[in-house]
Amino acid sequence: MKPLFVACAFLALSCSDEEIGQAPPADAFFSPTGIAAHPDGQYLYVANAGFDRRYRSGSLQVIDAFAGDIGQVVPESTVEIGLYAGELALLKAKSCASEPCAVQGLVPTRDDSRLVHFTVEQAKIDCHQDGKTCGNDALISAFNDDLEMSKGPYSLAIDADWLAVSHVDEGEVSFWRLNAEGPEFACSGLLSGGATSVAWHPVAHRLYVTDRYGTLVQVVSPQLFDHRRLEVNQTTSCEVVGHPSIAVGAFQDSGFSRGIALSADGSLLYVIDSSDGALWIYDSSLDENGEPRHLPVSKGIPVGRGANLVRVAGLRPGESRLEEAWDRGAAGQIIDEKGGGLVYVSALDDGQIVVIDPTLRAAIAHIKVCPSPHDIAFLPNAEGQLRGYVTCFESDRIAVIDLEPGSETRFTHLGDIQ
Repeated sequence: MKPLFVACAFLALSCSDEEIGQAPPADAFFSPTGIAAHPDGQYLYVANAGFDRRYRSGSLQVIDAFAGDIGQVVPESTVEIGLYAGELALLKAKSCASEPCAVQGLVPTRDDSRLVHFTVEQAKIDCHQDGKTCGNDALISAFNDDLEMSKGPYSLAIDADWLAVSHVDEGEVSFWRLNAEGPEFACSGLLSGGATSVAWHPVAHRLYVTDRYGTLVQVVSPQLFDHRRLEVNQTTSCEVVGHPSIAVGAFQDSGFSRGIALSADGSLLYVIDSSDGALWIYDSSLDENGEPRHLPVSKGIPVGRGANLVRVAGLRPGESRLEEAWDRGAAGQIIDEKGGGLVYVSALDDGQIVVIDPTLRAAIAHIKVCPSPHDIAFLPNAEGQLRGYVTCFESDRIAVIDLEPGSETRFTHLGDIQ
């Protein structure tokens, strides 16, 4: 893949101002980026970014993972969203006024700098659409009545009560309070190193942000204002507080970090340094003062060229998940049991997913999937066997890999949904 395409795709550079005006296909992927699995299983949701502007918009699509041998698109469920979609997140409240609880979905679109809020019920996507296009009620385009949303929203991270969004064009992070009606803007802050990927520490409740042009991981958190301090015309309810940063990798003066994730209990931090094609692991458990240690526990583990995103599947042996505000559902329980806390890294230029065992601190599998793999979601199939679903944004498909422990074909590419 050409470097220019990577820059356009993942840093939201404008490579063409022309819009063709053609409606996107309902039954085919085009530059798929974000992917998320329904907590109760069977369905996955994919965001198509439309980086080359073949179509007038991006789209959200649904995959029925139980259909066919490896899954099929549900074309009647496709809805249109803005171009340049980023990461996709789903969340299900543990309790709500009515049962069953609606599952909320969020995806940023960088071309128009909006956050799309929708709900899903099995294969149905509801974004207040008129026809097949998400309506204005689903598109959050301003922090409030007076302040426009920062440009380039890209990465999402969800904590117990908070949504964090990175804005790659302006090097900013925004914080949102989550409730049954959706996200409500709280505050935002500029970061000196820029902002790309974000992840929450589940114990310290701090946000880790990889910068855009270097290897620095910045650590921040939202601090709510005392309601007695709020002024009548104040537009925010919190301020962004900084904490000590982490310098990652062997080339700290010239490299750049990308994907980031933490273990379920917050004791391990995983950061990709794309410049040296390595995954770095840090001890992020809390010290006696309640501060994350941020001590490296391994040298960079080679993960290939163009290392991009990192995702964690389930729990390591002996690890327990903290009490959460969000329901992981039946599918989440299976992933916790079978995922083993293994770490998955997408290597864009090598066309593979690299599997890291954080206990061995080594790669245990290299899975060839497709040109330019990006995101990965985990979901059991109809027989309860764990699968991984990889968005292949250059080849317009979703690669399916076997992740079932004990399977003869574990860590192999089973086929493509397209």
